[in-house]
Amino acid sequence: MKLNTILTLTVFCICILISYTIYINAPIETKMIYTFGSFLFFLVVSIGSISLSFEQIRTTTNIKFISGSFFFIGLVFHFLSCTFKLNESTYIVSIGILFLTYALVSYLIAEKNQ
Repeated sequence: MKLNTILTLTVFCICILISYTIYINAPIETKMIYTFGSFLFFLVVSIGSISLSFEQIRTTTNIKFISGSFFFIGLVFHFLSCTFKLNESTYIVSIGILFLTYALVSYLIAEKNQ
């Protein structure tokens, strides 16, 4: 597994901008939780989607596809949660399940070298 440094820095900046957008749209009482949660989620998923490469091209392609899918699912989830003003516990549990599902699927793909 290799990590491209320049792409990682670019992803970091993009995630900051996405998190700021969510900060602007989040309900006042949950702004910090939404911002921090969205930044961490999008950073990990975007690094998997853009910066990582594996020895086998099939593994890289599968990880990038899964990461891209979870990126868009997370984007829709975050903007819907801002719109419907989810409370803190619902947001944390939902994004935690989404993140752990992504981590498990990515790990299983990388482990099998598919």
